[in-house]
Amino acid sequence: MAVGSGGYSLVSLDVNFRPRLWSREQAAATLRPLLPHLSLVIGSEDELPLLAGGGAAELAADGLEVVEKRGARGAAVWPASAAEAIEVPAIPVTAIDVLGAGDAFTAGYLSGVLEDLSPVQRLVRGTKVAAFCVSTAGDYEGLPTRAEMDGLQLSEVVTLR
Repeated sequence: MAVGSGGYSLVSLDVNFRPRLWSREQAAATLRPLLPHLSLVIGSEDELPLLAGGGAAELAADGLEVVEKRGARGAAVWPASAAEAIEVPAIPVTAIDVLGAGDAFTAGYLSGVLEDLSPVQRLVRGTKVAAFCVSTAGDYEGLPTRAEMDGLQLSEVVTLR
C-alpha cells in the first residue's frame, strides 16, 4: 500500500533544524516523541540524527520512510523498513541563490507522494524542483510550473547502497 492511500493519513516531518532558534538537545527532546505519529521524515544528513542516533538507516528500520537531502550531492530515500537507500544525483545547474532549495525539494517530493509516484520518481521530482529554485534569485521565484517540470528531462540515475 502506498503511503497515504487506503484511507489512512500521512504525517510527514521536515526537520528543518535552525541552531539560532534552539539547541540540538532541545530539538531532539522535542522532536523524538513525535516519531510514533510519523509516516515520513525528511531531513539533511546532519538533521536526521536529531531523531535517532543512527540517522536515516535507524529511522527506516523503525518503519518510517526516510528522505535525506544532500544538497549539491542529490538525495536518498529509505522506503519504510528498507535496508538499502535509493539515491539520485542532483541536477547540475549554476546556483544563483540556494535559499529555499531544501523547501523546494521537499515540496517536489511530497507532491510526488500525493500523486502516488514511486520513491525514485519522488526523488527525481524533488531534485528537479530544487534545481529550478537555486537557478534564480529568491527563495520561491524560480519554482517551476507543471509545464516547466515536465520539460526538464532527467534520466533516473539510481544507486542502491
